[in-house]
Amino acid sequence: MIDVAAIGELLIDFTPGDGEWSFVAHPGGSVANFLAQLSVLGKKTSFMGMVGKDQFGEYLRDTLAGVGVGAEGLKMNPDVGTTLAFVHINKQGDRSFTFYRRPGADMMFTEQDIDYSLIDSARYFHFAGVSLTKEPMRSATFAAASYARRAGKVISFDPNYRSTLWDSETEAAEVLRLGVPMCDLLKVSDEEALMITGEDTVEKAAAVLASMGPALVLVTLGARGCHCYHKNLDRHFETYDTKVVDTTGSGDSFFGAVVYRLSCLGVPVAALSDLQLAEMVDFGNAAGSCCAAGYGAIPSLQDEAGIRECMAKVPKLKL
Repeated sequence: MIDVAAIGELLIDFTPGDGEWSFVAHPGGSVANFLAQLSVLGKKTSFMGMVGKDQFGEYLRDTLAGVGVGAEGLKMNPDVGTTLAFVHINKQGDRSFTFYRRPGADMMFTEQDIDYSLIDSARYFHFAGVSLTKEPMRSATFAAASYARRAGKVISFDPNYRSTLWDSETEAAEVLRLGVPMCDLLKVSDEEALMITGEDTVEKAAAVLASMGPALVLVTLGARGCHCYHKNLDRHFETYDTKVVDTTGSGDSFFGAVVYRLSCLGVPVAALSDLQLAEMVDFGNAAGSCCAAGYGAIPSLQDEAGIRECMAKVPKLKL
């Protein structure tokens, strides 16, 4: 049995090095980061996606193995190179991306490449928005999520909007909106929540998103923590005051840690108590804060001891 299976992108994040225009290669991709956090925390995970049959692809395959993420569903394309993303970080640690993906191997994954036995074996299924930007990966992602839904899996979704990968914001909002009713847990940034719903506040947007189907909506707010909408709970949670150097992957770490705690509790998402939910989100906030304190997503992920140490020693960030 697998705890979590996921479909998505696996790519190289080039983060700033010592010089202004020097970069260091790190393994990345929202879905890969998410699974890596779960694996570092001891859960059995499996990835479905595509990389190029090149040195970058081999490095990424080895990276998955190194953190314990199953690569049975990873395909290697001999004709299209591995997708590359250059990460630009400002003085606040926030990042923007330049993608080399015209095309990139991640977007060439097809419905025929899906290993449905991995979904059958899993308790949870995860997908994210980068996979929905282009065909044939868009159709493959929706096909896998629909199959997981019919099979009764617990589904998580992260829209993970990257403007440069879409033809327009309108197209992005329309496509990403299709993923919302397919999931039980939804993680969105504040900007994504407003874009998808058309609302003007995070609180209104969270309520609208919850009305579309997810039992739990988590709106990440960067240094301001997270806004949570679940049944009658509509609450803000502060995050931890770590020294931020690179926020790449911190949202994926947060979400992976939340799903980890949910899987440990063994409670249906809709049946979570307010106390259980608060503990899950607090644990996720600590995981994301730890990730943001290091360069690169996967290399900065912490195990449970590291996350608990943050919770015990690092103060909450007051804004």
